[in-house]
Parts: sequence; C-alpha cells; structure tokens
Amino acid sequence: MRNIIKGVIYGVFSICPGLSGGMLALKLGDYYRIVSIINNKKYSKKEIFYLSSILIGFIIGSILFSNLINYLYIKYYTFFNIFVFLVTIYLITNFAFKSKITNVELVFLLILSIFIGLLMCNLKLPNINLIVLFIISGFIFSFSKVIPGFSGTSIFINIGFYKYLLNFFSNPLIFFDNIFLWSLFILILLISTILLIKFVSIQDKFFEYCVIVIMLVNIFMMLIK
Repeated sequence: MRNIIKGVIYGVFSICPGLSGGMLALKLGDYYRIVSIINNKKYSKKEIFYLSSILIGFIIGSILFSNLINYLYIKYYTFFNIFVFLVTIYLITNFAFKSKITNVELVFLLILSIFIGLLMCNLKLPNINLIVLFIISGFIFSFSKVIPGFSGTSIFINIGFYKYLLNFFSNPLIFFDNIFLWSLFILILLISTILLIKFVSIQDKFFEYCVIVIMLVNIFMMLIK
C-alpha cells in the first residue's frame, strides 16, 4: 500500500506543469531502485510486485487528479506557480547538498541554466501535424520519466500536447477515439524509456549536473512567463 501511495504522488507530480515525478522519486530513494531493477535481467517476485505497485499508483494518481490539477493551474495560476517554485527550490537544494555540489559549481550551473532557458523561451516551433506531435511527445514523456527534474508537462504546454494528455488521463476511453495516435505515443514512450534507462549513469557526476541544470531551467522559464 505504501508503494501505491508513492506511485500516486509520482503520478500527480508528473502531470503538474513544472514538477518532476522523477525528481521526487530520486529524493525518496525509489529512482535508484527502479533503474536498478529495470536494468537487471532477472526479476524476483518482490521486484515485480514493487514495480507493479508503483505503476498502479502512478496510473491512479494521473487519472484521478488530472482534472483537479488542470483546474488549479488555470484558476489559481500565480499561487500554483509559487507552490511549484518552492517545491522545486527545496528539491534542488536537497539534491545539491547530498551530491556535494560546491558553490562555484552551483553558480556555473545557474549561469548555464539561464542561457539554456533564454534559448528555449525564444524557440518557436513550426506547425506540426498530429502524428509528429504524438511521436515527439512520446519521446519527451519518456525523457521526463527517466531524467529527474525534467518537466515534460511544461514542454507539452508550449507545443500544444498538454490538452491531449489531460483529456487522456481524465477519460482513458478516449484512447479508442484515435487508437493509432495513442498506440504510437505509448509505443514510443515504452521503447524510448527502456533505452534511456539503459544508458543512464546514475552514479556519474555529469548526471548530477544535468539534473540540477534541468531543474534550474524549469524555474527560470516559470519566472519569465
């Protein structure tokens, strides 16, 4: 039951603009365990039960709270962003402290984050058809699940996919309205997630830098909206 509850929280974080379920999983210690289990070719019953509990909770949280999150985001936009900002600052400082990131390194990462944030804010995407949109979104969603701190929902808002995602979670039966597009999205999501996890080096210093930069970029983009 405890793992299901944590899965619910991860699901809620994953559909909140600006927040990252992966970063919270890193904070609570589940991220390392999940990556380790998936990279292990032999699965025990205990590991399968653990992953299943997290996944079930994730699905429940995403479905049950999608409408509430969308309502709060639209109705209380400023307060919502303040909450996201405070949570993100806490997660960054906690992660930086545990990773033993020095002040000099943090300043450098902050400058780099501002530069990347400015580039992303000035990036204008051309009009793309739905098939390409669902393919790109599948990659983005998998990236946001594997890389802690990366908020896929923030990008979904900018490229116009967020409304499709919320509609899907609020009414999963919408899958049957366009089986091809949603099947394509889920297929890309599963394949890219497995491949990304295989290449993630969670013990690497560069990985820690990337996590902090990604989260700082999220904050910077929130502040200049």
